[in-house]
Amino acid sequence: MKTILLTSTALVMSAGMAVAEVSVSGDGRMGVVATNGGDVGFNSRVRIKFAASGETDNGLTFGGSVRADQDGTGGAAGSVNVAGAFGTVTMGDVSGAPEAAVGDANQRSLTGLGWHNELAYLSNADRPAVRWDYTMGDLTLRASADNPGMDGDQALGGSIAYSIGDVGFGAGVERMGDDTHTAAGVSASLGDASVKLV
Repeated sequence: MKTILLTSTALVMSAGMAVAEVSVSGDGRMGVVATNGGDVGFNSRVRIKFAASGETDNGLTFGGSVRADQDGTGGAAGSVNVAGAFGTVTMGDVSGAPEAAVGDANQRSLTGLGWHNELAYLSNADRPAVRWDYTMGDLTLRASADNPGMDGDQALGGSIAYSIGDVGFGAGVERMGDDTHTAAGVSASLGDASVKLV
């Protein structure tokens, strides 16, 4: 009896609800700016805007809007990109070229391996970072740079990735100050199973 009464009440409540029409828009920017009296740095921002409006059965109109905005983080969160015949340029919280080509060892179990499955990449420490990707068939070339306007050394990286059917290869090198990091990996899909070595 209680279940039937609850269901009936829910039906009465939902009959008076109105559904809003939702629209999504946005804008983004990325570029190089001079700061601190001439120091060069990267700058990026992306904004996604959601707007909703509707009308109830008795003629009342309603609406609202919200904006997902990474501007307050100085481009350090989210990303924006532009693509063309030259490839794709992405700026923001973007992986460096070696990490994009090689990645990490696959995480297994509920909690992973306590981060031991991840490589210690040098890139993406100072954001917004920028990465260029260019794909020709099964071959992808990448180059990346951390924000030169941040304090400390700037990480620069390059990588190459190639796939043959279900087998993929990737290798990259990155440098920051006196530190150099080289990474390589191979992965394969075998039916419902996959294997990766980095």
